[in-house]
Amino acid sequence: MQKDNPNPDGLTLVRTVDEAVDTKSFFFRHPVTGKIRFKPGQFINIGVQIDDKLHYRSYSISSLPEDELIQLTIKRVEGGLVSNWMMDELEVHDQISMHSVAGAFNIIDQPPAEHIVFISAGCGVTPVMSMAKYILSHKETGVQSIQFIHCARNRENIIYHDEILSLEKDHPDFSAFFYLSAAPADQIASSYRAGRLNGAFLHSHLKDIVTICSVYLCGPMEFMEMVKAELREIHFDPARLFYENFTFTCEVLPGLDASSAQETVEKGYGGSAYRVTAPDFGFDEEVEEGEILLDVLQNGGVPIIGACRVGLCGACKCKVESGDVQLTTDPVASGILTQADREEGYTLACVSLIADDVQVSLK
Repeated sequence: MQKDNPNPDGLTLVRTVDEAVDTKSFFFRHPVTGKIRFKPGQFINIGVQIDDKLHYRSYSISSLPEDELIQLTIKRVEGGLVSNWMMDELEVHDQISMHSVAGAFNIIDQPPAEHIVFISAGCGVTPVMSMAKYILSHKETGVQSIQFIHCARNRENIIYHDEILSLEKDHPDFSAFFYLSAAPADQIASSYRAGRLNGAFLHSHLKDIVTICSVYLCGPMEFMEMVKAELREIHFDPARLFYENFTFTCEVLPGLDASSAQETVEKGYGGSAYRVTAPDFGFDEEVEEGEILLDVLQNGGVPIIGACRVGLCGACKCKVESGDVQLTTDPVASGILTQADREEGYTLACVSLIADDVQVSLK
């Protein structure tokens, strides 16, 4: 890991803080430009060198744009290559590469109502923490109350536990609620609730503000689907629900149902072979119909970044100069690409399936 001659596109680790069991915050400084421009709730694409190979990942930013250091909070996960390497190997003064900031889930482009309810589980707390701190430090937003609902296994697994309680103590308009799925009921008190968040609990939080609040949701896919279903049951306006997908979801294009789209992603179309070329990098290869464009290019040595790999970050944006690809999600609907981008031939390689002979450039 580079320590001298700072990379103008790099981030230098300044300090770390243990946040919870197997979870740590990393505080970075940009060695050249200083602060990084982002909107609270967005994520950053980074690259780390492991065993002489560069690996890319996306992590939500939990600090504020005006903070001196940028904070990334990372949890150890079973089989997680980059996250576990950062937990075990990254040291103060080491440098990682920074590639872009992205994300439609943020408090600026999705402005809040007078009352806000943040709902998160696990590492999904990271973007909403940035949002909550922004609202509390910018009273001009006009927000009157914040309910901060977080779900974890037990108290030891609550990320930002002390910081959240400190926000509640310092701000009368901020209320914290923790739902602990594995904590005994006789150990629960104050802001803590025993058991999982469910429809009845959600109704108790929203019953007086259901028509005048915004909900910001982030967490595992199954958890978010449960929350969205329960919100529909209490007739919550979906236009005021904003959420971040941390795991793969296949937003199907017209003509494909969910099962066939997922099968397409996993197995390809099982039909023809097509030629993929990237002349700027001397790449020319025949591949099977239905292969993922990002995998094809990376396996061929083309230096395209694959960070989130689910069409959310925009790091793998490239231009299809000729031919066609089949999209498994709509990057215009998700706000990653504009309609003008699509009309000019731009796509996201991670959600593009080979459906023709294609020529690609990284313009």
